Amino acid sequence: MEAELTEVKKNFARARLLHVIEPSPERVAPECAHFGACGGCQYQHIAYATQLRVKHKQIADLFQRIGGLHPEVVLPVVPCPQLMATGIAS
Repeated sequence: MEAELTEVKKNFARARLLHVIEPSPERVAPECAHFGACGGCQYQHIAYATQLRVKHKQIADLFQRIGGLHPEVVLPVVPCPQLMATGIAS
């Protein structure tokens, strides 16, 4: 991927995606035509099962960093029943 740094801080940096050179096998076409422009949905380009794993890891990391809790105390994310019924979540 090609990215442009937009903000650099002491402990992190932010960047804007310019171009995907080689897409991940877990990358999917977003369902919303406004994905990327409005900022409301950040994970539509990721397969649903991977979204669940990413969200779980983010929460577990936050609980560990801020609360000192072991990541194993965070239960897996509960998938949306409607997506499970349609097969999108697999």
